[in-house]
Amino acid sequence: MGGGASKKKCNETCGPLPARKPDVDMILLGAPSVGKSTIFRQMKLLFRNGLTTKERTRLTFELRQNLLLSILKLDEIGLTMGFFIEDEEVEEAITRLKMAVTDYDYDERDDENAVENQGLQNESVVDPNAERLQELEFPSEDVMQVFKDPTIQKVYQHVISGTFELDQSDSAGREIVQEALPYVLRNIERIIDPEMIPSDDDCLHLRRMTTGVEKITYSVTLKNTGKYSSSLLCMCTDIGGQAQEQTKWEVHSKTADLIVFVASLADFDRILPDGSNSFTMQLQLLNQVICAPCFYHCNVIVLLNKQDILIEKLKTKNLADYIEDFGGSTKVEDAVMYVQEKCQIMLEQDAEKCTNGSRQVQTVTTCALDSNMVENVLIGALSAATCSAISSFGLFG
Repeated sequence: MGGGASKKKCNETCGPLPARKPDVDMILLGAPSVGKSTIFRQMKLLFRNGLTTKERTRLTFELRQNLLLSILKLDEIGLTMGFFIEDEEVEEAITRLKMAVTDYDYDERDDENAVENQGLQNESVVDPNAERLQELEFPSEDVMQVFKDPTIQKVYQHVISGTFELDQSDSAGREIVQEALPYVLRNIERIIDPEMIPSDDDCLHLRRMTTGVEKITYSVTLKNTGKYSSSLLCMCTDIGGQAQEQTKWEVHSKTADLIVFVASLADFDRILPDGSNSFTMQLQLLNQVICAPCFYHCNVIVLLNKQDILIEKLKTKNLADYIEDFGGSTKVEDAVMYVQEKCQIMLEQDAEKCTNGSRQVQTVTTCALDSNMVENVLIGALSAATCSAISSFGLFG
């Protein structure tokens, strides 16, 4: 892994550790757009009594930006398909929407987690984003005028029916179209409402690129774990998956005892701009994490996210057509077994260097949008992390 930032810089960014040492210190890692931040938000919703006022302010900015980007993406796709808008007023509205997108950039410096990490947890601290949101007038009429245009509606039907697929190299566009667009356009009238208060579901469905470092602490009472039935103090650090963010991983490895590595097996058919397979690249990244000396002391949970998308894709596609050394069938179980075998090979190759003889890497499928599933998986991971043998917890058998 890269050299990363200095410890001093980490403390300035992430803030001091809580007075009590966490029972479990975990770090969320993985490639971009695999669902790490959704898992992180689930932790807030499941274990921290929901979202704060400032976090909901941020959600309002981001949901509305997701909506604007989705509308503009439909216009872009329409041009690609040879569909042209005939109404000049709609064209003018699109121009105004393009100008409005940047108004809904959120100032990361005033993010709720940044305030918390600086030790400033007082809700009375002035939130400049909330003041700016009140001053902004969302272009609701322009949004609805463009969305209701017959050409845009025709494109929208092509997109949601799956008859149009973006170029493989347009990773940002694919994430908008596949994940943000269906949700925000189903909820368009609620999102443009000036009185909208973002819901927990909104929190899970919005899409944004994680930059920098976010850190939260929370307590969890474990279930069916024998002597570990008391409340655990947990700390989780979420770091972006882009190459420039990966240089920060080593810095946060020093205190971590559990790595939650998120991968998207549903990306098995996605080809990256350099021609490589997205999931193969994710396995290579996992190998770097497992074999990095700074992580030798950490147990690893591999979350194969987007299980719901994987199941749908396997109805018409075969993993073996995209991953050369995959010899299984079109069953999800075979896909999981393939990853488990890969992890075992990684461990065996690095066994002599590993200082923790009982170190384990376990794999489980999940859907980050399914709160019940994520809760079970996270409690399983935390239970395992506090036991001498990680495989003793039934979820990961």
